[in-house]
Amino acid sequence: MEVDGGKIVSAADAVRVIRDHDTGGFVGIGFAAEIACALEHRFLDRNGYDSSSAGTPRALTLIYPAGQGDGHQRGLNHLGHQGLLRRAIGGHWGLVKLQQLAVANRNPLYDKQFLVEEAR
Repeated sequence: MEVDGGKIVSAADAVRVIRDHDTGGFVGIGFAAEIACALEHRFLDRNGYDSSSAGTPRALTLIYPAGQGDGHQRGLNHLGHQGLLRRAIGGHWGLVKLQQLAVANRNPLYDKQFLVEEAR
């Protein structure tokens, strides 16, 4: 599916253009909750997505400067499913699902401050 320039599309249509191994993220001032929910639903094959796309996209890289969510179900917790993310580079790990995957060695998660210090 191609998205025409300037065209407003639904969250479901927006996440259909995300491919395996893509990299994306957001800045600390806002979080596209509907996009995160649609991405989760596509990965888990919910809400009428074509079954040929179940379990996709996979192995994404997420970059974010601050933790978004309520520590339970909202925000980045929508992305806390094994196989959805390959790695996450972020500034806050108080997010239950992402943190649990990292502790269980299922997703490499990096703190942005650690990466800055290692680069020096």
